[in-house]
Amino acid sequence: MLESTQVGVGGEIQLTDALDALLEIDSLNAFLTDASTFDCGNKQGFLGANLALGMRDEQTKKYLMELIHKNDWSISH
Repeated sequence: MLESTQVGVGGEIQLTDALDALLEIDSLNAFLTDASTFDCGNKQGFLGANLALGMRDEQTKKYLMELIHKNDWSISH
C-alpha cells in the first residue's frame, strides 16, 4: 500500500493515506496503548524516539548520561 500511495502533506508519503486505501479493500484492527509515540517526521520527534529507545538499554543509557554530564547539559524534570 505504501508503494502505491501518492505523496501527501509535507512532500511525504503519509501512513494514514495508505491505511485509508487499505480500508477500501480490507479491514484493520486496533488496540489501546499507553505507549509513548513520536512524530519521526520532524527532528524533535526523531530525536525523542531515539533517546527513548536508547534509554531502554543500560549500556546506551550510561553513554547518554555521560554525554549529557560531559557537555554540562542540564536536565530538568
